[in-house]
Formats: sequence, structure tokens, C-alpha cells
Amino acid sequence: MTATTQQPNGKKQVWNIAKWIVGILIILVSLAFFKLSFLAGLIFLVLGSLLIPPIYAKWWSKLKFLHKRLNRWIVYAVLLLLTFIIVGISIPKEEREREVAERSISAENKKQAKEEKERAVRQAKEEKEAMIVRQNFVKNYIQNNDSLKIIKNLNELAKIAETYGYLSAYQGYYDNKYLQEARDTLTSANTVTFDPQFDFKENETFLKKLNGKGVLKNYVLQFDFPANNNTTATVRSILYFSGTSESRSYSVDSVPDYGIFVNKNEVDKKLADIELKAKQVRIAKQNEEWKDKHWDRASFKLKFWAKDNLTDPKDFTDGFAYPDGNYWIVWRKCKAKNPFGVYVTVTIRGLFDLEGEAISIGID
Repeated sequence: MTATTQQPNGKKQVWNIAKWIVGILIILVSLAFFKLSFLAGLIFLVLGSLLIPPIYAKWWSKLKFLHKRLNRWIVYAVLLLLTFIIVGISIPKEEREREVAERSISAENKKQAKEEKERAVRQAKEEKEAMIVRQNFVKNYIQNNDSLKIIKNLNELAKIAETYGYLSAYQGYYDNKYLQEARDTLTSANTVTFDPQFDFKENETFLKKLNGKGVLKNYVLQFDFPANNNTTATVRSILYFSGTSESRSYSVDSVPDYGIFVNKNEVDKKLADIELKAKQVRIAKQNEEWKDKHWDRASFKLKFWAKDNLTDPKDFTDGFAYPDGNYWIVWRKCKAKNPFGVYVTVTIRGLFDLEGEAISIGID
């Protein structure tokens, strides 16, 4: 008996094509399920394979219960259900594992961030301490090396600046506002600049005008510290002038005397005038203090002397006093009878020390 093959009709061909498409799609999806669960991927792969017509035909001859449509749909449903159950179990597990991994990464990141913050704080503290060491080095150098020309120039120019009103309250190395610091990021070297900010004006008569440079405008000290060294520095003076934007740098040994830039006679005259005025102010103040303390007592001593040594003294005037070296001379006038019984004007003169004690009293 010869087997005959029946050609499928059009509807059956469409159904087979649909099985091919759906089966291939399920097989492709199963590849993704393998990442979540091997078992879920395998079941979905079997489900997709059963839909492929050639594979389905092989199973058809071996599994008789698939001949019934209901049984086939039950198998498909069971395989589909098992797949989604396993996937549903695997997804929370995957999420939990991912959460654990994320928490682990987050904890590590927080630990690294904390360590980085602590390192930054520690580094900032060390840099601040190092900066203080460098600044103290600069202050001590200026304070303890006033015999060096580079420091003597600074001190003399600071005195002149105060004299001519450029610095109202110069604190020198005691004031951090004159200190500036810079760091070379390539070499890690540090530079501390001591800038007294003189800013002299060009029309000042105490400044000498230099050819092509104008007058001295500022005198700055620069301390160059090598990398990782805060206790040793190369010291230079940098001079700025009014007539050019270029500055001149000098080493400790090569710096010129400040007298090259300053008219010393003009400065000395100004200082002498200031000292004379200050002396006059001091004397005037001392005079007022002496009068406040000793005038009344000195005046009464003159009056008592007159009563003891003159005839019928009366009509005393207030009198006056003036200093004479380390002494004070005090006068008072009054009227007294002469040997003929006539009232005449008498001037009483007393010499007193600085403590108000009488040295001598008599008629002037």
C-alpha cells in the first residue's frame, strides 16, 4: 500500500506560517529568560520549539496525547504558566541581588568619600600649618636681620613712609596683611611676598628721580621656599618704579642702599621738624601738668613769704609761671608799704623744682 501525501489547503498554510513566526519569537524571548533563570529559559525554549511545524511533527509521532487539540493547548498553557512563575520568582531574586550589589557599591562609595573628605581636611590642616611656619620664618627673618642692607632699607623706607603719611600705623612683620603667598603647581614650591604697600607718589620731594625709571614706588621682599621645605628660603628684594612697568630684583648681597632713591637731607630735615614739634607738644603738656599739680601751692608760698617779709601786703594778683630748664619761675605782684609808709607795687619771684618745692623766694 503506497502512502499518499495530502497537500494542505490555504488555511492550513497560513496557520503553519503563524506557528513559525510565533515559535521563533518565543525562542528568541527564551534567550532573554536564560539571563533570569536557566529553567525558565529552557521551558520557554521547549514551548517555542513545539510550535515549529517540523519539530512538532516529530513529537506528534511519539506523544499520542498531543493528537487532541485540547491536550496541546493544555501543554502550551502549562509551559507558559511555569515559565512566568519561574520568571516571577527570579525577578525579585535578581532585584535583591542587584540591591545588595548597589548597597555594597554605595557603602564603598561612601567609605571612599569619607576617606577623601578626611584626607582633604587633613591636607588643608597640614597646608595651613605649613603656611604659618613659612610666615613665621618671614617675620623672624625681618625682625632679626636688621643689620642686613636688604632689611635696613625696608625699615628706613617704612620710617619715611610713616613720616610722610603713607602708612598711618605700620606694623611691619607683625601684621599678616602685608604677607601674600603663592604656590607653583608644577614644582610645589611656595613664594611668600612681604609687601608694605608704600605706593610713593612721583611728585614727592624726598624721592630722587632716576633716568628712565622715575621715582621709587615700592620696595618688596620675596621669599622663595623650595618644595617640601618651609624653613629655608632664598630672599630677594623687588623694586618698583613710577616711570616703568618693569621691576628690578636684587639678591641679599646685591641690593643698593636706599639712599640712591631717597634724598636723605630732605628726610632728615623733615624728621627734625617733626621732632621739634613733638618736643614742643611734650613741653606744653608738661607745663600744663606742672601748673595743674603745683601752681596753687607755689602761689600760696609766695603769698605766705610776702606776709612774713613785707609790711602790710595786699591786693595780690594771680601771677604767672614759666619753665626754665629743670626749674619753674613763678611771679606774683602785690602792694606793700615801703619804709616811708607808702604803698608800692612789689613783684615777688620764686624758683621751684619740677616737684613744686620752693628753692628760693625773693623780691624781683
